[in-house]
Amino acid sequence: WKAGHLLTIDYGGAADEIYHRKPAGTIRGHYHHERVTGTNLYRLPGRQNLTADVNFDDLARWGEELGLHDHRLVTQRKYCSPFLGKSSFLAERFLTNLHGAGQAFKVLVQERG
Repeated sequence: WKAGHLLTIDYGGAADEIYHRKPAGTIRGHYHHERVTGTNLYRLPGRQNLTADVNFDDLARWGEELGLHDHRLVTQRKYCSPFLGKSSFLAERFLTNLHGAGQAFKVLVQERG
């Protein structure tokens, strides 16, 4: 890969954003629509979903170490809005909702070449 853009889209944020609220880390599980935390994460191996917030500061730093640059981190709403226009389609409203995916998901843009 000699030139292009790398987009990372996920929920999380800068290290100070995610760890000031959760100093012990952000790992959590979901089992039958119930949140699972702490030592309960080990009770049902293979039968629950595990997730954690992405630390985008680490991704940006690792990218720089591999020759990526000009990174920016924005909300999904800010990234998608110029491409969507003023449409009222349900999917587009979901992508840019200030109280949902539009704010929770972040987009890290990195470039090479």
